[in-house]
Amino acid sequence: MRMLLVGAGGVGESIVKILKERDLQSKWLEKVIVSDYNFERALEVTNNLKDRKRFIPEKIDARSKENIINIIDKHNCDFVMDAVDPYMTNNVFDAAYEAGVDYSNMGTWTVPLDEPKFGYGLENSFSEWMADYNFKQHEKWKKKNITACICLGIDPGVVDVFAKFAAEHLFDELHEVHVKDGGNLSIPSAKEDDIVFGFNVWTVMDEVLNPNVEWNKEKGFLVDKPFSGEEQFEMPAGVGTNKLVKIEHEETVLMPRYLDKYGLKKCSFKINLDENLVKALNVLDALNLRSLNEVEVGNASVRPRDLVAKVAPQP
Repeated sequence: MRMLLVGAGGVGESIVKILKERDLQSKWLEKVIVSDYNFERALEVTNNLKDRKRFIPEKIDARSKENIINIIDKHNCDFVMDAVDPYMTNNVFDAAYEAGVDYSNMGTWTVPLDEPKFGYGLENSFSEWMADYNFKQHEKWKKKNITACICLGIDPGVVDVFAKFAAEHLFDELHEVHVKDGGNLSIPSAKEDDIVFGFNVWTVMDEVLNPNVEWNKEKGFLVDKPFSGEEQFEMPAGVGTNKLVKIEHEETVLMPRYLDKYGLKKCSFKINLDENLVKALNVLDALNLRSLNEVEVGNASVRPRDLVAKVAPQP
């Protein structure tokens, strides 16, 4: 395999570390192009791997489809692993298709309407909803004999596999799947009033402030406001009680697609967020984040998703 990794952040670095450990003898992993908009970051990751014959740094602009295709061709890659911010993922997906190579990502991109109408019906709140862009292109990818596997993270990803395993091997019928994402991890250096992000700042803000979705077989997709569905949930294995809220997450559109034949009737996703983060994002939501040019959240300066998408160069 000759892989192009697009994005050398924390998750991208984890991917290449695992790849190296799984094939120390180079039996199937021929080379990996570790690319990032920040070339110094790509160089840092490859230097840490101490295997420069197989792991090669490159500068890339994932907003440019032409740039992605050029790097695929330059290194004769046959697979693209997409680890960039969601607003660029459709572009990387399209570049892989045009280059004729296989592709994977860890999440998808959505485009909410400026004034979503909450209630039943995705079309009332989104011009493009989770995974819709990818599934609409299934037939043309199939015709070209290349494969795209989307949403290969922990959630979405591993939890979808757990749900399918349960449907296949543990139950005669599976009527409801409700994903509860929580934990009891803490950052020792965090002060009482610090705002803690458990993941990429931009991604967290995006999926939390977007309209969220749950699924009901009889009624369809219910779209709700940010921070809705709050509940106290006792997590297993001594983790303790977590306060959970609904956020935008792909499980609620993926599981109904594949688990309907097992009797699935309801599906939802909720997550535990840092309390200070919830308070800060509630303020931003009330201020209508999408109308602002830039905001400060703790020490992070963040631009709204719509502005980021508009300033991105078109392929």
